[in-house]
Amino acid sequence: FFESWGLDRDLRDLEIALSVARLTRLFTGNGWRKMDLMGHSSGAALGWALLNEETQRPPGHRNVAGYVPLDMFWKVDSEDLRQRRCDLAASAMADLESGVYAADRSGQILMGQLARTAPEDPSPVIDWLNNYDAALLVATSTFLFLNQTPWYHMLAGEFAEGGFPIFPAGLSYASEEAWIQKLENITVYYPRRVAYEIHATICDEVDLPYDDHLGDITNPILYIGAAGGMGEAGDDVFPLLGSTDLTSILISFEGPDQAQLDYGHNDIVMADNAVALVYQPILDWMAAR
Repeated sequence: FFESWGLDRDLRDLEIALSVARLTRLFTGNGWRKMDLMGHSSGAALGWALLNEETQRPPGHRNVAGYVPLDMFWKVDSEDLRQRRCDLAASAMADLESGVYAADRSGQILMGQLARTAPEDPSPVIDWLNNYDAALLVATSTFLFLNQTPWYHMLAGEFAEGGFPIFPAGLSYASEEAWIQKLENITVYYPRRVAYEIHATICDEVDLPYDDHLGDITNPILYIGAAGGMGEAGDDVFPLLGSTDLTSILISFEGPDQAQLDYGHNDIVMADNAVALVYQPILDWMAAR
């Protein structure tokens, strides 16, 4: 059943969710106003696809007011980043053509479970580390995710001198417990067609419908990027939009030459200081509109 599960299915599910939420607000006395939408990572890509689709409906049939994409690009100026997405799209299509319709992420779940239950035992996933350190390595490494950006990592790590990038001593901004919980609770399967359509839309060499109407998008937009994640590239789409209310925030502590150690892709939603650095600016942005 994953074979045909693409962005169109996720878009239908998201529309149902937003419509149910708005109806619930209406019937509980909170009005029928459109809702602000926030998406992180692939969820941010889905949000862009939804805004693109909603431009083709009458204003009264749209659900989204303002949009807050977190650490994800939809179009990129960098040829290097665009080509990386083309490579990811080609890899996903090769899986689909060979009958692999979903990415199996049970290994990550096992890694989180073992980090909790047997932290000092040798890792069956990364056999030269114990289970706890293997989980931290996946969180902080850049070399595991070179197909994203050259500096991309999930969470910023702390490293002893000479330990980067292999031997993290801890996490800089997020709790290790939160990371283990995330690994334990990740969805086991992820549709490869969804991945293909996201990557191919960013690559922009195949004609897909999810970016056909970017110039018609007029919603207020707040992009927040992590310097150790997708970074500033998330606002490369801004000149293609019809919106005039565009805001961009980059969270960075290390500077461009140390992006491998900077605020990570998942720090933006998991870090202890995300309340002040991410969610308070979102609240202020919403309140001003």
